[in-house]
Amino acid sequence: EDMVPPSQEKVPREFILERRLTRILVDEAKRLVRNYFNGFDMLLGYIHLLEYEIKNIVTIVETVRYKLEPEVGRMYLIGG
Repeated sequence: EDMVPPSQEKVPREFILERRLTRILVDEAKRLVRNYFNGFDMLLGYIHLLEYEIKNIVTIVETVRYKLEPEVGRMYLIGG
């Protein structure tokens, strides 16, 4: 489910497409971790999930830094 920012009525199409593609990639990384017990596939899934976690941390820090509303910051979190 894509969240629409409360302060904006029209969201750019690129943002919506990026969110959907990112969600697909997160789901695929989770599938790799869940379905493989060892090997390169599982490692690749963990690396991608770690990348998304780091991006989420950066998003949270920027939300606080720029004093945005938590709902707006939450919209930019990946896989949340």
